Amino acid sequence: MQLTPQKAEKKTEPKKSLKIALSAATATLLAVGSFAHAEESVPTEPPVPSNDSAQKPAVWDQPPSDFFSRTYSALKGWAKFNGEVGLLYYKETNRVSAFEPSVNLVAMFDGGKTWSNHLTLDSLTGASPNGATPSRNAQTFTGPSGNSTYSAPAGQVPVDGSFHDTRIAYSTGWFQPLGEKYEFTVGGGVSSEYDYRSLTLSSTVSRYLNSKNTKLSLGASLELDVSDPVGGAPQGFDTMNAKLPADKALGKTVQDFLIGLSQVMSRRLIVQANYSIGSSHGYMTDPYKLLSEVLPEANVNAGDSTGVYYYEKRPDARTKNSLYVGAKYHLLKLGILSGSYRYFWDSWHVHSHTFGVDYDLPLGPKWHAGLDVRYYLQSKADFYRPFLIQGEALPSYASADYRLGDMDAITVGAKIGKKIGEGKNDLTFHLQYYQQTPDSNLGAFGSLAQYTIAPSVKALILKMIFGF
Repeated sequence: MQLTPQKAEKKTEPKKSLKIALSAATATLLAVGSFAHAEESVPTEPPVPSNDSAQKPAVWDQPPSDFFSRTYSALKGWAKFNGEVGLLYYKETNRVSAFEPSVNLVAMFDGGKTWSNHLTLDSLTGASPNGATPSRNAQTFTGPSGNSTYSAPAGQVPVDGSFHDTRIAYSTGWFQPLGEKYEFTVGGGVSSEYDYRSLTLSSTVSRYLNSKNTKLSLGASLELDVSDPVGGAPQGFDTMNAKLPADKALGKTVQDFLIGLSQVMSRRLIVQANYSIGSSHGYMTDPYKLLSEVLPEANVNAGDSTGVYYYEKRPDARTKNSLYVGAKYHLLKLGILSGSYRYFWDSWHVHSHTFGVDYDLPLGPKWHAGLDVRYYLQSKADFYRPFLIQGEALPSYASADYRLGDMDAITVGAKIGKKIGEGKNDLTFHLQYYQQTPDSNLGAFGSLAQYTIAPSVKALILKMIFGF
């Protein structure tokens, strides 16, 4: 679902104030030792100092209150900076809301070397489906901590209205050319939320061929995750009211490999193709998702909930494959048209197709606009089951999470942007509408057949991005 608020300062020099703050953050990161600056690097086109800074005394003669300005003045002669500050707001109808500010800062050094830093804060609240089916009778559930309960009215999809989480994530990457034909990227990231932590390391090597019209890339990444669910991590098919082991953190390891090829076909057309393969091992069950047990078809109340709810159970291994192709075509004064297709398949027998089209149109020297459309089609995992039937043996694995079921989804969006200041900054607003339509009644019988087990999800997404 690949953003950040900023407090209004004085109306004078907003760009400078922003760069001072972000540059100071970069200076702090450098001080604790990310990538050592092995040689003096001077940008080929150093920024011209403003009139204000030219009239000031030496950098270190400034008073302590001017620390951030002095830091920026020192750094701007060492590297050139650009980046983005943004906000993302996501709102589902009667479900989850998300607010995500983020900052992306890139330092550019002599010789084409760059250092990127990305900081994101996610805040999610709202009501999340717990996996249980609707019923003709009201249902009561125990919260994850075991110390609270919530209810679902008769005929309604049960949701946990106490859902909330906050995530903070930081990632960094170093890019460096290696001679005339090679490029090297290394990066890493950390992410932390209340019940989940993640560490990621990645690297990519690229080689240019055919007078730099062809680019071949090889990449690899390693992700180490730890899940520490509220109330403890349930074992597969534990019942909802079973006593769970407290403070039991479980891990997961994800490895991904990628091979990519991009080709300049003409002065106006470039195409790209990627193949990736990955494997996951460890705890992949959602500790908060349940499965309803319902009465069998032979029962007079067939389809009604028995009042027994099981925690789901997913396999502890997964192999994923993905094939991606895309193209960009420059329409000269009419803008840029982009198209893409992605095919995904895995060892859980999930298959998906993603089609995307983007159109960016310049509207004079300062304004620009765009349209985008995405269509997604997915087949269900082999262990997806919307419910369990009383009297039948429990399967090896089962999940009622509709995100693992048959579904399709569409996203349509429009954006408008304007260059501000002297054209070096850009402010863009992007509005999207998203609708996900799952298979709502897979295998439903008896009283269940009258209800929508997995209703559609509708959401609005608003992005505001300030580039500098």
